[in-house]
Amino acid sequence: MPDLVRVDPYARKAWAGERLLKLRPPEWRLLVALTAQPGTLLTWRSLAAAISTGRPASKKCVQINAVRVRSQLGDPAYVQTVPGVGLRFTADLAEDIYLGEEKHRG
Repeated sequence: MPDLVRVDPYARKAWAGERLLKLRPPEWRLLVALTAQPGTLLTWRSLAAAISTGRPASKKCVQINAVRVRSQLGDPAYVQTVPGVGLRFTADLAEDIYLGEEKHRG
């Protein structure tokens, strides 16, 4: 059975199964963008905007960070590339993926 992916955007932590992922800031922003809309095809442009911090990110930058995210997740199939269009997150997400949001709303 594949690992469930869980993301807590408020704690800035993500797990694949029980394993805590060690993500750099652009990798983190990419994972958050993808998991916020699982199964949805996100364009290179929208993903570049999601990972940029002031300077525009390129498609190549998104692709490099996607390789790193796939490596951290442990299964390259979790992030699907659709040539010429963008990326889609295909892994199973834990039901409490954004539970951190509820904790912080109080």
